[in-house]
Parts: sequence; C-alpha cells; structure tokens
Amino acid sequence: MKVNLDWKGIYRSILILPFVLTSGLSFAEELYRYQILSYPKSLIGFGCMETAEFIAKSFSEYTGKNVYQIHCDQEDSMGYDLSLYYLSDGALDLVSTENERNGGMNDLGVYLTRKECEQHLPQEIQWFEQNTELPHLIAYCSQNLGSSQNSFFPRIDAFGASKRYPARYEGFISGRVSDETGSLIQELYKKARLAGISPISIHFASGGSSKVVIRYYDVPENFLHQLYYFSTAETARFFSYSQKEALENCRFEMTQAKRIYGDAFNEHAVWFCGWSPSAFQASLQVFQVTPFTRFTLPAELAPDKYKTFSECQADRENVIHFYQKTLKKNVIGAICTWPKSWESSFGESDYYRLRVFIKTPGGSL
Repeated sequence: MKVNLDWKGIYRSILILPFVLTSGLSFAEELYRYQILSYPKSLIGFGCMETAEFIAKSFSEYTGKNVYQIHCDQEDSMGYDLSLYYLSDGALDLVSTENERNGGMNDLGVYLTRKECEQHLPQEIQWFEQNTELPHLIAYCSQNLGSSQNSFFPRIDAFGASKRYPARYEGFISGRVSDETGSLIQELYKKARLAGISPISIHFASGGSSKVVIRYYDVPENFLHQLYYFSTAETARFFSYSQKEALENCRFEMTQAKRIYGDAFNEHAVWFCGWSPSAFQASLQVFQVTPFTRFTLPAELAPDKYKTFSECQADRENVIHFYQKTLKKNVIGAICTWPKSWESSFGESDYYRLRVFIKTPGGSL
C-alpha cells in the first residue's frame, strides 16, 4: 500500500490524547494495541514519533479504524519499537509472518544478512499477498536480537480474513546434514507438494546442524492438523573416528532401510545421513511429509553384539533366518546400528547390533 507523505493529513487523521482520557470513547468500542517491533530507521527516515504517526495514518486508511494513541516503546541504533492503540468493537484479525502458526519466523530467521533479506522482500510480499489475498500494511526485514541467531526475517502484516495463513515447521535433526544439501532440499519440495503443501522456502538452520525449517501457507481449517504433516525420525547410528567411513556405512544401510520400509512409505519420505563430529557418529534419518499420519514400523534389537560394522553386516542373513525359522516371526529386514544409550545395558553400548523389523498381523507392510 503506497501512502503519500502528507504531514497535514497525518495530524488531521490521528487523534493523540493522554491515555487516561477515556470519556471520548464509545461504549461499543474498546482500545486495542497493535505493536511493531524493530522497525528500521532507514525505511522512512524520520524520528520515532514521526514514523509512528506515518504508520498510524496508513493503519487508519487500511482498516478504517481511528487511532486513539501512538507510543514509542523503545529506540536503538537500528530501529524503533512502536505501539498503536486503536478504537474498535473487537480486535482486528492480524495476519503476520511474525506470528506464523506452529512457530514465529523471528526464532531462527531466514536470511543471513539484512541485505539478503531486503533483496528477497519483494518476492516475500508477492507470496504473502497471493496466498492471503490481502494487501500488506507493512513489510520490512527484522532481527530478533534476543535469539542466539543473527539472521533476519521478513515481517509482513495485514488485517482481515485471510484465505491462507503463513505457517512454519521446525524439525530437529541429529548432526549436520552430510548429503548434498541442494538436492535434499529439492526432494523435500517435491514431497511437500505431493502432500498438498506449497512451501515457499526450505532451509537447514545453522548450516544444517540443528533444524530443518519449512515455511508455507495453509488454509485456516488445517490449523489443528499442521503438526501431522511432518515428522522426523532417526533409524540407525554409526560410530567411527573417520567421518567418511561412518557416512559410507550410513548410506549403505539407507539402501536397506528404503527396501524395508517399501515404496508406499518412500513415496512420502526423504532419507538422509547426518554427522555429529563431537560424538563421532553418523545417523540415518528419515523425514516424512504426508498429511495427518504417523508411521512406526515395529522393530527390536537382536541380542547379538558386533565390534565392527562389517561383522554386523556379515551376520545379517543368519539373524534374519533365525528369527524367521526358529522364532517364526515375519521379518522383512534388519539394519546394523550403534544403539542409543538407553537401548543397551551399562557397558554394552560399544557394540553394533541388528535392528530387526517385523511385520505384524494386519500391519500396513
């Protein structure tokens, strides 16, 4: 929304009164607060109060509501925190990227620098307006200084009934993503679209060491179900002082895992290997993108223990045969893994074990 700088018009359209004077309020209306954090000084180029007055004028034109009072909450070297108090018979429906459902963008941010964020801001505004079908009131790049991250996020605000709302998923992953990150992101885009989700960006936060972040827009009725779109799980671990060896073992077992889980599962899943240098461990992980479902394949650790990954591999078929012929279990495969600490008795964790997957009666596989 483009607003011309008409300072006379600004002062005519904004009613600024002491907050204690409430006699002029309508009995049908109450005061509501609209707060704007870290609004850049350079965006308009005026002082804090003048900036607040300008935004208040835009707000009144946009919403048709009278602004009762404006306030400069805080000022630092980069920007302003502002509050607008408006009169209304009910709080206006704020649609904002800062208040994305399932998590706000101001946690880890999206862009590494303000310049990068500002370069992408026109595209962010286009995504916002196309999906919400609302014109934006304000749009700027902001930074959450209270976070351990220094990245920037695009804050875009509108008011009204939105067709789709900005949404966000953050999934914890074990270690750094060691597969080709670019191709992995493209595969995540593909699986998300297959599930009926239209992501606007997918990235691995902190260089791929802690979270995968998916930003998208979704219809309001899916609000309660969004958490069921995505799930991450660790299937196996591999110990080695050599990163190359650990990742090679992980990728070998990834082939086994895909075969065990089957095509119906893999259609909605993305497999990848992560590396944790402090623990000297690689991890086989799967990211599932499918609406409203959770999938768990029954598995148990076989009692046999192996000092090396190759020993575990060599004994795989013998263990599967024992489970099938002697225990009469319908085994569909087994994966060599370095057990998690709670999966082994004290002093027995320094061994590879076979995780045996069993098809249960009536199971989906």
